Amino acid sequence: MENQEQKILEAKQKIKNVLTADKNTSKRPAKEVIFPVLENDAKELSVATGLKITTEYKHVVDKSGINHAFNHHGSDKETLRGQMRLTDDDILKIPEIIIGYDGVRRPLNQKGDPAKTYNGNDLIQYEKTFHDGTTYYVEEVRTGRKELAFSSMWKRKRKG
Repeated sequence: MENQEQKILEAKQKIKNVLTADKNTSKRPAKEVIFPVLENDAKELSVATGLKITTEYKHVVDKSGINHAFNHHGSDKETLRGQMRLTDDDILKIPEIIIGYDGVRRPLNQKGDPAKTYNGNDLIQYEKTFHDGTTYYVEEVRTGRKELAFSSMWKRKRKG
């Protein structure tokens, strides 16, 4: 368990580096590998999504994913959609979501088909409930680079 906690802390520091770079013009990294996909994780993700995820893949967080999340889910207008405004603290929960998700699946588009990015890449959606609500985290499957990269994130208030 201690090893897992250390892994989460290290991943959060890497995400902080990207968040800092996202908010200023310093020479901080625009992308960080937060951890590799382990054998058990690869099997679980492959079974849950029907995609071929192997231990060659790594989870990455980059500026474009963070920008997308804040541009689309980082304002108070989220309440109009029944969602909560995304914060830096939510972004820092990514390692906890990946390691301890409550559910994982391929998201569907409006036609009921597996959703894809504008350039045709598959997506994986994680779901994790915290004390304040449920957070949804989406990764883009970049097969050429063997990356599962931050694509989007949003959260909904806890019901009841």
